[in-house]
Amino acid sequence: MSRSWIGSAAAAAWAAVLAIVLAASGLSQETGPPTPDANAPRRVLGILVEGEERYTENQLIAALGQAVNAPLDVVAIDQGILRLYESLKVKAEVHYRDVPSVPDGIELRLVVTEFASDREPRFLGNVAISRKKLLEWAHIEERTELFLHQSARVRQRLLEGYQRAGYLFAEINIVSKVTGKQGSSDLTDVIFEIREGPKVRVAGYEFQGNRSMPDTRFLYFFKDGLSHYAKRQLKGPTLFNWAGSVFTQEALEADRLAMLKVYRDRGWVDAVVEVKELRFSKDRSRVHIVLGIDEGVRYTVKQVDLAGYRWTSPEKVQSQELTASELVIPAQELKAQLQLAPGSPFERTLIERDRRILEERYGKLGHVAHESVPRAARWVFLDPELTFDPDLHQVSVTYRVVQGRALSLREIRFSGATHTRDRVLRREVSVVPGQKADLVEIQRSLARLQGTGYFTDEFNRLEHRDPTFRFHAVEDDPDSVDLEFQVEEGRVIDFQLYGGVDSNDGLFGLVQLTLKNFDALDLPDSFGGAFSQLYDKRAFHGAGQRLELEVAPGTVVNRAKARFVEPDLFGDHLETISLDLEINKRLRLYKTHDEDRLEKRIRLGRRLGFNKSVHLGWRHADVEVDDVDLIAPPLLQQQEQAGEQQVAGLSLEYNQRSIDNFLVPRKGHRFSAETVLNDSALGSDFEFSEYKTNWDWYVTGWEKQDGTATVFHVEFDTNVLDPYGETDIVPYSERIFGGGVKNMRGFDFRGVGPFDELTGEPLGAETYVGGTVEFHYPLHSVRQPGTYKSIESLRGTLFLDWGYFGADSFELAADDLRVSAGFAVGLAWPLPIALSFGFPLVEQDGDEPEVFAFSLGF
Repeated sequence: MSRSWIGSAAAAAWAAVLAIVLAASGLSQETGPPTPDANAPRRVLGILVEGEERYTENQLIAALGQAVNAPLDVVAIDQGILRLYESLKVKAEVHYRDVPSVPDGIELRLVVTEFASDREPRFLGNVAISRKKLLEWAHIEERTELFLHQSARVRQRLLEGYQRAGYLFAEINIVSKVTGKQGSSDLTDVIFEIREGPKVRVAGYEFQGNRSMPDTRFLYFFKDGLSHYAKRQLKGPTLFNWAGSVFTQEALEADRLAMLKVYRDRGWVDAVVEVKELRFSKDRSRVHIVLGIDEGVRYTVKQVDLAGYRWTSPEKVQSQELTASELVIPAQELKAQLQLAPGSPFERTLIERDRRILEERYGKLGHVAHESVPRAARWVFLDPELTFDPDLHQVSVTYRVVQGRALSLREIRFSGATHTRDRVLRREVSVVPGQKADLVEIQRSLARLQGTGYFTDEFNRLEHRDPTFRFHAVEDDPDSVDLEFQVEEGRVIDFQLYGGVDSNDGLFGLVQLTLKNFDALDLPDSFGGAFSQLYDKRAFHGAGQRLELEVAPGTVVNRAKARFVEPDLFGDHLETISLDLEINKRLRLYKTHDEDRLEKRIRLGRRLGFNKSVHLGWRHADVEVDDVDLIAPPLLQQQEQAGEQQVAGLSLEYNQRSIDNFLVPRKGHRFSAETVLNDSALGSDFEFSEYKTNWDWYVTGWEKQDGTATVFHVEFDTNVLDPYGETDIVPYSERIFGGGVKNMRGFDFRGVGPFDELTGEPLGAETYVGGTVEFHYPLHSVRQPGTYKSIESLRGTLFLDWGYFGADSFELAADDLRVSAGFAVGLAWPLPIALSFGFPLVEQDGDEPEVFAFSLGF
């Protein structure tokens, strides 16, 4: 007879005996959960716990969720069994037993089996990765139990962590050993045996088949080609990362998809990009990536059409049903302005440019594309219809626009300007109630509000919200909207402790106090509370005035300045008259002499519209040069012998500007012209006239994916000093010098211009004509928190500087020309740093070249 049969027979016998005993004792056999009966609910008389070791009976009963002397809740018990498994890592079974002596009573027997666990899992073989990092990857806290059934999941997390860190060949084995018993449960030692392998870095990238967009680089920073357009993550050794990028499969796949998108967005619709080969070094620590590219044929545009629509049911936000409508602007007029044209390569970037062109054109008529405009009136650019012809490799494009309504402005209001006078804001806004909601002019008004500096914070650009605007629907008038400009009061007190060093001015410090939205008549309630009220904008704030106080000691230049500006002296709101008062003191140590200058200036200005102004002023300077070297030009020595001298005159200035951003212009122009008459009748020791002009032109190149854009900048300057009366030659201290970090880069500070024939030292010019051509390229940007706006933080620049420096007024010769070219890198945030490398292309005898120039602030 087999042992299993004997065991079965014995079990049956014991079951029969147990049944007799239970019957004799008045208890029934254990059963499954009883069927719920709403009319006769069962009551739990007790819960017997068996198999507990680490946990107490009370803990297990509490987790089960069934209370004693409470109605039986079978659903709660099922949830409790799951909770015991997930929270306490306990396998639970519940047995039910009727109590015949209590008709509605029932008893429960909770049988638990606790899983084997390791109170402190061990890692063996980890050298590069710390235990703390491994626990972080495994989602395990220190001294937390690890149950044996979880080890496979933990192993997978560890492998994924190693691969993210570049350990492509990492291997992990699980070793578990029973080290003892705790009651009936095994005490298990879980060991993760790790073979990290080498950390894999990229040795190089190779493209096979990339004929149309080869990677190129100029002066290291200026890049072009497929890798640049795709913003490739994985790179071989570079100037700033000699070891190369850490290799991961996720980054490789992201690079491949980004390159494929670049091809398809630029017209290679059928392009294929695939990983062809990964060549590992012998020790597997380096990988050379080979991508195979099949570009196919580039698609061209067959035709471009436009279609106008309106929402069929605009009140239903989720409804996308459209009804065709006649174009408000003739199609031919719109097509003439579009970038995408028949016969040109199909590029999705041009679709975005065309969207902006259409939005601006419609916006001038009051068809506003803004999310705050009601849906029925809002202008919307829909995804264009693209019809591809794979045989001819052509694309037919139909631009679809929901034209909305031509909206008029009923009211213009401001929010957020809690302490700034209403007139200060309104004088910057060039749209008025009753006009069409011209989106272009509204954007210009917004730029002027930002340009005041009252609602910006240069030292907290990431957190401070720049001015914006929104529209509000007008009840019972669907063709009108209210325009609201939303601003946030800017930094009240700009108090700077600043230092730096640059090629022109040496080492310097700066203590500066600036109140940009000052109000001299808004006095505090008490002297003791003046500072707190000023800080809270409850005093000396809100009238749009400007107060500047600064002291700047340095090794080469020491200066101090006080300035007050009232932009609207008589409260005229639009055609304002301004008052500008300034006094500054400067002591400058030059190579050949020292110059001490105290200058006072008063200017009255009249604003002509929003972009033009004229200024009439008086200036007076006390100038003294001393400590002149023996090798200094005779003109300088003569000025030293004369002692302190006066330069005083009247000035007339004209300014015009039309730029999109006053801090970082991307398009538009600025122009200024100034005439100064220094005359003895005004208290001047010298008589000469000064004629200056400056013109800047900005053109946006192409916009990058992060929203920043390349910019072309052209500058043209003239400056003529013309002596008259008893003055035969302009004094040395007032002449024109070139060279340095700000003018004629590539030459030393004051290392350009006419030179004294006897000493060879710079003499300075009386006539200057010159300028610069620059190409600005954003190298890095940071995103402003809470917005989609990117702020340019690192910029690269290519430049060409040129200038004529004539020794006499209104006279220039061919040998007065200097030309230099080079590149510059500027960091705007978090520290202002400017580095320029200039190389003279045309220089004259006596010029002092200087390739490297810099400016560093901290």
